[in-house]
Amino acid sequence: MAKNIGREALILKKRRKELGLTQTEIAEAIGVQLQHYQMFEYGTRKVSTSSMILGLRLCAALELAIYLDTSESVRSVTLRLFPGTPAEAPSLPSIPQDADHVRLLMYAVRLNPGAESLTERDWYDYREDRNVCGYCRCILGKCKVTEMLAQLAQITAEMQEYNDTVTELTNKVDTLQTEVDDIIGGIVEIGSCGENIHYVLYENGKLLLHGTGETYDYEIGQSPFWENEDIRSLVVSDGITKIGNSLFERCKSMASASFPTSLTEIGERAFFMYNQGGITSLSIPPSVTTLGEKAFVHFNGTTPSRNPM
Repeated sequence: MAKNIGREALILKKRRKELGLTQTEIAEAIGVQLQHYQMFEYGTRKVSTSSMILGLRLCAALELAIYLDTSESVRSVTLRLFPGTPAEAPSLPSIPQDADHVRLLMYAVRLNPGAESLTERDWYDYREDRNVCGYCRCILGKCKVTEMLAQLAQITAEMQEYNDTVTELTNKVDTLQTEVDDIIGGIVEIGSCGENIHYVLYENGKLLLHGTGETYDYEIGQSPFWENEDIRSLVVSDGITKIGNSLFERCKSMASASFPTSLTEIGERAFFMYNQGGITSLSIPPSVTTLGEKAFVHFNGTTPSRNPM
């Protein structure tokens, strides 16, 4: 252990002097106190047992390379330092590689002759260069993280597709149920609320909107459903893309609403409640990308809870 600490300390001290830098300058470059850096150079603390970020900063400041053990039996990453060679066109340091050791070059820092500080142009990012870096293959790959992340992304996509299917089927069931109500139940009111959209209100309080496209936008108090206390639930059938402004404003008896995946927009004050009542929770499909101002806001500023789809 003492031998390794001494070797690191010698490399740090030798490299710093080659670059003509002081201990204070190195400490400031890596973001630590002077005494902290001196512990590395005096051999009382190992770079290889410090954090990865601190080790990378130190290597960048001193233009040192990193040596990593990526064998399957190793579950921690340690650092070994290899000095580079000052030159006008420096090449990457030669690092031995075998079955358990792979060169990991994420960044290179080059100092021009006479430079007193680093700029963004002095940093070279090699993380996406698999011929040089091997970051994903060697570091994440050894614990199968890359493969697991890919599987997770696939599962997430499949779950989203499944949720979309469930939403679509749920809406179709609700629509079919209203058609059954149309056959066996009484109709209270029929009419239109869009160029190609019609509605049916049943005795049980269910309101069905069917058709295609957008409903009309209404001024406050002008909707055919304004303050209608007979509406207890709403089913918007597939094909309808927008619920217009103030369409169901102050329908305080409406407790639930079923939306199709074709719906993309809900207008301003569409379900606004001036008094207590109205929808307390709802599921909005991910197809809805536009919610108008105060679309679901109650008079006291609260909104109904939104269930994930």
